[in-house]
Amino acid sequence: MFPNARTAHLAQLLVFLVFFPAFAAGEEVSETPEILGGGVGYANGTLGEARFSEPQGMIFVSSGELWVADTFNHCLRRIDFDTGSVSTLAGRCEEAGNDDERLYFPADLAICPDGRLVIADLGNGRVVTWNPDQPQDGFTDFYVTDEALGGEIALKKPIAVDCALENDRTVVFIADAEAHRIFQADGETGIWMRQANRSGESGYNPFQTEAQAARLDTPADLLALFSGNQKTVFFADSRNELLQTLRVGETSEWIIGHYIGNEDFSASLENLPDPLTTLKRPYRLAYSERDAFLVVGLPLDNRVAVVGLDRSVRLVTLNGAGGENPPRPAALAVDGEGNLYGFDNSSKLWKLERGSLRGE
Repeated sequence: MFPNARTAHLAQLLVFLVFFPAFAAGEEVSETPEILGGGVGYANGTLGEARFSEPQGMIFVSSGELWVADTFNHCLRRIDFDTGSVSTLAGRCEEAGNDDERLYFPADLAICPDGRLVIADLGNGRVVTWNPDQPQDGFTDFYVTDEALGGEIALKKPIAVDCALENDRTVVFIADAEAHRIFQADGETGIWMRQANRSGESGYNPFQTEAQAARLDTPADLLALFSGNQKTVFFADSRNELLQTLRVGETSEWIIGHYIGNEDFSASLENLPDPLTTLKRPYRLAYSERDAFLVVGLPLDNRVAVVGLDRSVRLVTLNGAGGENPPRPAALAVDGEGNLYGFDNSSKLWKLERGSLRGE
């Protein structure tokens, strides 16, 4: 029903971008996003009338339709840009719970290749799936299991999820902020296939290492870019102030490696851009299919970092419109035209045109 947009053109773009950067790299600029609507509260209706409560995750399911994890309203919302309307997608807004009809601080959502929606139900410490074609079935718990331990792996604070297709099967990725772990699980059985930081202890590893032995500190988001032999998971290692990668190694386990981030941590690595970029508590990630670059939200600095697959970086500071406070990027998503959308800390939806991201 919904193709995995992030991987549709990745293979050809990886080759193309080695020679043709996707944007003007090495810049630090300021831009003023357009405020589209929203504000704190709960209300459906037109985009101008609608109210949200600190959304933390969202995805485009078509060029004109955005699905939102309305975190503090405990439900999922639908924004239809063609009609200019906002409606409830799933859950009971303003009514937290832990069953097949209710969520508790949903933090993220992703569409899987098989059409299911997977949701990080942060407050309940669980991940659930939901079928848009059969909404009457409600939410179904997705249990991550470890056959070696003979049971379920307890999730603490699942904050981010993603899906991909690997060897013709759906796989689900989960970032657990409190357990400092990342899982890849079979989308049907829930059996974990790979994980980063099996110990669950927070910390930092200065060099590339096998991911099970690695230490993470509050992973805040992840993106799985799988296409052919390219199998990479990007994740925001927030308190380590790094954008890191997980790649499948020769033994089929994950190998963890730095991509961009903290100068002290990255100084010993080779082939990194000069000057190095410091990320202050990176939070949410988004991917531009059209231009093949990542967007990293830096809410403490009111900035986003535009990061190429060649590790080039462009920092964009977000200005407030009309004298308002600068928006702090929380939820992020890029539409099919390459425009960036986000919710800020006042629950307002904003838009930054593609040209502003690329430096055109």
